[in-house]
Amino acid sequence: MAELPYGRTAVIDTGTNGRETSDFLAYLGKNRIDYLVLTNSRHGNAGGAGYLADRYSIGQVWDNGITVNEGVMVAGHMFPLSAEKIPEKCLSRGEYIEGPLSGRKNKGAASYRITILHPYANFFPLHGPEPQAVDNSSLVMKIEDQWGKSALFAGDTGRLAQQDMLRLAGILHSDIYKVPHHGSDTDLCSPFIAAVHPAIAVISPGDRGRTAFFSGHENTIQALSDCGSKVLRTDTDGAVKAEFDKNGVHIKTWKEEQLKKFPDGFKEEAHNLMVLFSSW
Repeated sequence: MAELPYGRTAVIDTGTNGRETSDFLAYLGKNRIDYLVLTNSRHGNAGGAGYLADRYSIGQVWDNGITVNEGVMVAGHMFPLSAEKIPEKCLSRGEYIEGPLSGRKNKGAASYRITILHPYANFFPLHGPEPQAVDNSSLVMKIEDQWGKSALFAGDTGRLAQQDMLRLAGILHSDIYKVPHHGSDTDLCSPFIAAVHPAIAVISPGDRGRTAFFSGHENTIQALSDCGSKVLRTDTDGAVKAEFDKNGVHIKTWKEEQLKKFPDGFKEEAHNLMVLFSSW
């Protein structure tokens, strides 16, 4: 999820059923989703779209304009979100959305910019079975703030799509990188990681990560480490929050925000006190 200036909220994928996403939105006191971003049509990415649409006011649905249905690539809306028509925006490489800065002196400047990096118009993944085709057609977006700090959300793109995006060169570089497809080595494209060159890489192992991290993730983590990236995993670090401001990027993890059960010394006591009077 991305909280944008002027109180706008973008939910990037819904999870399988949307319930955890809904619970987190409720925790934040949100009753509206300005942009519901469905990076692809896989159940784990968009399965909760209807659940959220029944419970929240949704301004727009953003998607890649293509779905894979029984192996056939077709254009059009991916899900019957609700009885009420929700505007759909089909995005492709080169498009961008900007939010204006307030005040006369800032006229023409942007408070944020969302750039679409993939897929491009008429992109068609010829290789691989249907699930790989869906993954490689994922909507990829880069969110950049007014100070130039950025986060890259790469959907579930595999090696084919990542190799295609290498032509974008310096545009790929981002401070935060949401690693696609749970960090699986099968989708590893080391040149792509080198081009993104993130300070922080976030891996979400998914449901299976709750009991054991995906086998074959070592090479991905090694490639990220070789770039100097700090790797955070939601199965071990919990939720990850990145806040952008003029002083840089500030990272907070759910694990770090837990109370120390048996505080050892003043430092841990002070930590507990801070946690008691802070919010996520």
